[in-house]
Amino acid sequence: MTQKFARGKKAYGFSERTGFRVPVNKLVRDGQTGILVEPEEYDPYHPQAIPLGPVSDAVSLYRPVPDSVIPQLTINLPGSTDAPEFASGDRLSGILSITKPEVV
Repeated sequence: MTQKFARGKKAYGFSERTGFRVPVNKLVRDGQTGILVEPEEYDPYHPQAIPLGPVSDAVSLYRPVPDSVIPQLTINLPGSTDAPEFASGDRLSGILSITKPEVV
């Protein structure tokens, strides 16, 4: 009876990560990629790499609160053409007016 493959102390393989010659009985399958590597090179699965399956996000909120109204802010800078003009021809400059929304 003839042997087809080497066995025991004559069986060597190569680590697919480093290319080093290693006894076949010492090679293990890598957790991430499934390649044959030495035990020192083994990389287990990372928990975040495992898919959880379908995840559904909520579409609506329970008892939502309406958006708050942003107050109107007007800033007129010196030399601005948008500044109000008086009858004398003078322009107001450096005006900052903030209006607070009324609460209903």
